[in-house]
Amino acid sequence: RDFIVGVPAAGQNSEGRERLVGHAVHLLPLRIEVHPEEPFKSLLTRIRSAMLDAFDHQGYTFGSLLRKLVVERDASRPTLVSVMFNVDQLLDLDGAFAALQAEIRSNPRAFENFDLSVNVVQEHGGLRGEWQYGSELFDGRTIRGWIESYATILNQVCRDLSMPVGRVELVSDA
Repeated sequence: RDFIVGVPAAGQNSEGRERLVGHAVHLLPLRIEVHPEEPFKSLLTRIRSAMLDAFDHQGYTFGSLLRKLVVERDASRPTLVSVMFNVDQLLDLDGAFAALQAEIRSNPRAFENFDLSVNVVQEHGGLRGEWQYGSELFDGRTIRGWIESYATILNQVCRDLSMPVGRVELVSDA
């Protein structure tokens, strides 16, 4: 009922970083408490609010946060956040770039920094999910089951956002 998910943020609009070049991403930990009787739409509203609040503080680095919280570190486990969720938005190819075609491709990774990392890529006409996981913790069959559960959840709540969170089925009847 209470969990933390990490959301990456560029953080490059922070003051004093105008000349920064490169891929500088901060991890924003979002702590979410889920109430079974709460309508799913209300949960989404709270998550959105938490995300907007977190993005207001994206200049504050994850390392700074860990030092401030005095979190004990264990080299065998991710610190504070074990699950990351990211959305890659569709590139805006209007204006000067209207004649270009683009496709987002992920680079395969040999190692994963988190127990589970979900990347949702926005494409023309839909979404593509990419799931990376620590193979010492999970096997492919487990992850495929989670993907099916995720699709089942999305199908249900898209039909009825007023459904209480605790009544959302994790397994499809089909």
